[in-house]
Amino acid sequence: MKKLILISGFGGSGKTTCSNILHAKIAENALVDADHLFNVEPFIVDDRLGRIKLKNCTDVICNFFDEAFPVVICSGLVWSQAELDAIAKAVSSKDCEVWCFWLKVSKPVRHQRVLARARDGADSQEFLDKIDAMISNPTPMSLPGGHYVEIETDNLSAQEVVDEMLVRMHH
Repeated sequence: MKKLILISGFGGSGKTTCSNILHAKIAENALVDADHLFNVEPFIVDDRLGRIKLKNCTDVICNFFDEAFPVVICSGLVWSQAELDAIAKAVSSKDCEVWCFWLKVSKPVRHQRVLARARDGADSQEFLDKIDAMISNPTPMSLPGGHYVEIETDNLSAQEVVDEMLVRMHH
């Protein structure tokens, strides 16, 4: 059976790093980084951006399944229960097992990680404060017919997080 692995969490939780490690560990898979599919200016977190993100990502995920990739890993797509429900519906015809891993991290650790990486303009205290005010914590979520798992990442390395994912998926 095909497998969709969704890795989500707030900025600084380790989504991208864990997705890249998992991508290297699983023999045949496709990796989708949601951030690259809704990189727009101006970047305004609203319903329009949510629709763009969801449509672009689910289309790409389904394309990979249609091209016979047995595993698709998607980083950063899920921001809410409604989105998780929409993703599950979008792939329901693809005969795949859906896993959603929410990487939990405390606000101080998250902010420390984001500011230390300084990857782009979004890695600033101003942007962190803006996002914290705009996006509420969506957890816990549920995934009927699939698997929803929260992993505390404050004291785990990215490799340890991936190891936990693999154990959970029996992969």
